[in-house]
Amino acid sequence: MRIYWKLLNNIFREKVKIIEFSGPSLNDDNIFKLCKIITTKKIDYIEEIKLSFNKTTSKGFSIFVDSLLDSKNENIFEIHIYGKGLDDDCIEKLGELIKKNKNIKNIIVNNNNMTNKGVEILSEYIVGNTSIVSINLSHNLGITNKSCEIIKHMIRSSTISSFKIRGTEINKESKLEIEELLKIPIDQREIPLITIGNVKSASKRMKE
Repeated sequence: MRIYWKLLNNIFREKVKIIEFSGPSLNDDNIFKLCKIITTKKIDYIEEIKLSFNKTTSKGFSIFVDSLLDSKNENIFEIHIYGKGLDDDCIEKLGELIKKNKNIKNIIVNNNNMTNKGVEILSEYIVGNTSIVSINLSHNLGITNKSCEIIKHMIRSSTISSFKIRGTEINKESKLEIEELLKIPIDQREIPLITIGNVKSASKRMKE
């Protein structure tokens, strides 16, 4: 991974809008180096994040999100984190990134260690969102049928048209119910009229 840092600096110099790394060499130590480049160079034009097959933990990902927020990256439209190292501890930070990016469309956090708690935290940032169309939480084995009603609430209260949960502990019957909800036209859903900055508070109001 070390040999890539000069190359990475050159990539940012060319204002490439995608951060894409794949492989086990991307661990927290290297994420911290990436964060330093983002903050010192004030990289504020990132649009896509694709980190796959890596060893980044929730701590590393949270610091990575902080660097993006500190540098005012507000045009991100896709986040794809395929790993094994992320758990519920970083979902609040993911939510903050969603909150600051009004054009975000795709959230992919598959093959990680999310549980029902993480789904509940994520929902607070999804309800009322009118830009996200796709969420993929597949192969997070800690997600069970207890998350079914929360996922349904997210779908009814947003513009999501695809919600993938393959390889979770949600049963077949519940998956079919979720698939049926996804077919509801957007104009027939009960989406709260809020600004992107109030997504979390709106989710709490809808639950009350």
